[in-house]
Amino acid sequence: MRITPLILTLLLAAAPAFAGLSGPDLRTAPRADVEAALPDAHPSAYFHYAERLYAEDDREEAITWMYVGRIRYLLHLHSNPVGADEDTEEFRKLTAAVLYPAMEWASDDIDMLIGRLEAALAWDAEHPNGFTPRDSFKAQWEHARADVQRLRDELHARRDDIRAAQEAERDGG
Repeated sequence: MRITPLILTLLLAAAPAFAGLSGPDLRTAPRADVEAALPDAHPSAYFHYAERLYAEDDREEAITWMYVGRIRYLLHLHSNPVGADEDTEEFRKLTAAVLYPAMEWASDDIDMLIGRLEAALAWDAEHPNGFTPRDSFKAQWEHARADVQRLRDELHARRDDIRAAQEAERDGG
């Protein structure tokens, strides 16, 4: 299934690296070890971990980690505007390479996608951020979270329109 124009528009409206996870290897370490190290890692590590999960066919879980990464990457970028050019470019590359292809798959199940956005928001709220401490950047953290909250809310509000567009596409219209 292709991303419908409506879903792509929502994704782009919500959008405005470094893989350096110290400790376990993102590609090979047990998931529990990786997930324990993520709170202190550069935000790109979440995207790379999501790539692994997607390749292992745990796509729903990959969606959650991509959006945790998005929240944490946006917080990092909003909190470090000086010298963030390299990170901004890496964020754009990761979004294009990791997030958009996964969203194409996820667009078939809007309810699952909304649930995964909620899971990402919950995980982010419940776990510290050792890379860009949110206590030091509360307004930026709230702004980063609002990005994902807006997408979740828009998907929820337009759920019927999205389903109708998908049905029309399936029916060849």
